Amino acid sequence: MSGAETIELVDISEFNYETDGKVYNEGKNILVTSRLYDELDVLDINKCKNSNTFKLIVSTLYHEMGHVSDWKKMPNLYRMVEENPTSAEGVASLFWLEYIAEKRSAEKNLVDHDSFCTDIAKSEWRAYKTEFGRAGSDNFTYLCKVLPYFMGRTIDPQKRKKYMGIMKNRLVKEFVIEVDKEIKKLEKEYPFDEPEKLQDLYSIINIFFNKFREAYEPY
Repeated sequence: MSGAETIELVDISEFNYETDGKVYNEGKNILVTSRLYDELDVLDINKCKNSNTFKLIVSTLYHEMGHVSDWKKMPNLYRMVEENPTSAEGVASLFWLEYIAEKRSAEKNLVDHDSFCTDIAKSEWRAYKTEFGRAGSDNFTYLCKVLPYFMGRTIDPQKRKKYMGIMKNRLVKEFVIEVDKEIKKLEKEYPFDEPEKLQDLYSIINIFFNKFREAYEPY
């Protein structure tokens, strides 16, 4: 946390998409939104500390603090995400960095993510569009935003098996399997700061984008 200068709480109404937090300004600033805080019945920690919502708030902060730490180790990857988010390197870097941060948070077992993982598994995911900043099961960009969280939260083999067993979309299941193979390779090299090392990860993402378009894009 030595690199962080501020933690700011911002009203969720200022965002046009659902988010709980982000890190910006070269890892110096953490921003958390009011979305989860608005769900609390009281703001007294002694009264709400056992609620799932409060645990989600703690998990979010832990996730974002992990980004602060990772930004020091991998400034080139974070710069790629900030400056060229739609480029091949930017897409792959975001996927990788979110996976690393969420895996770290999930390993703390601060909160139960069953509802989130079940929703991912049971969604139709007719994802043929590419629209940044918009949630939706028809949006491949959004799928790539949530999938690192799903994978980070299902590191345990039994958890992964459970959700893969109920996964509705065959392409999403294949996507997870192929990305998982590549991530296991990348983890052996962590931390690294060369965007070119993520070329194979992007190739997998691009291959599956084309598969989703072929399967679901209307003609």
